[in-house]
Amino acid sequence: MNHEPPKRATTNQQRGDYVTTNATAKPESIINKRTAKIGFIGLGLMGSRLTRRLHSSGWDVQAWNRSPDPAKSLARDGVAISSSLSKLVADSDVILSSLANDEAVRSVYFDDGVFSSVKPGDVILEMSTISPELSRLLHQEASARGVDLLDLAISGSTPAVEAGPSHYSEAATRVPSRDALPSMNPSLNNGS
Repeated sequence: MNHEPPKRATTNQQRGDYVTTNATAKPESIINKRTAKIGFIGLGLMGSRLTRRLHSSGWDVQAWNRSPDPAKSLARDGVAISSSLSKLVADSDVILSSLANDEAVRSVYFDDGVFSSVKPGDVILEMSTISPELSRLLHQEASARGVDLLDLAISGSTPAVEAGPSHYSEAATRVPSRDALPSMNPSLNNGS
């Protein structure tokens, strides 16, 4: 008789990738708004707005961008800007990224990037527009390092993100807590 827990498939509806997860798994990470340190990578149209919303909602967020100019506006609004990518990753419990394409993601995650500084138990929320192949590679690398990676596809425009409601679909290497979604979960934006 098989005593393994039932499994379910979660899907990233934008890309059609399926990841099998344990349906009875307890959340791997509980993200507490009062103590969590959030690191945001990529301050373009969506990333800057999501970072600003996290900051204005009371999350402890610091940001980093490959080019420094986009960070200046956020710094004026009081968002902490990290001096380097490795420092941002090392100082964060939850890492969010919103980058333009595969090339940008590869340059930020590999070599001396995110995966060289990430710690086991960290959570990565990846919101970039990337290929299914790169998404699978990110999941493999995260899993090998004991990191929970949640691949989020965000729908909605930049004005919608500024207003607050964002819709997302997800796929994960393991199922992190729903509390790991600070910028998308309206109850967390105004809650504790």
